[in-house]
Amino acid sequence: MTSVPCHYETLAAEGAFSVHRCTECGGLTLNVGFVSVRLDERAFRAVHDTMSAARRALATRRTGHREGIRGTA
Repeated sequence: MTSVPCHYETLAAEGAFSVHRCTECGGLTLNVGFVSVRLDERAFRAVHDTMSAARRALATRRTGHREGIRGTA
C-alpha cells in the first residue's frame, strides 16, 4: 500500500490557534500553540460540541455571577 503525503489547507486561524484539513485524506489537525492534535471529522465535531458546551457554561456562570453581585449591592 502506497502512502500519499498530506497536503494541508487552512480552514481557520487566529493567533496560536488553527485548523487545517488534508486535501488527500480529509484528516483535520487542530493546532493550539505548539500542540497539534490530528482528528477525523467525527472526533473534530465532538471537540467542537464539548468546547461549545463549555463556552455556554462559562457565559451562564458569568451572567449569574454579575447578577449575584448586583443583587447584593
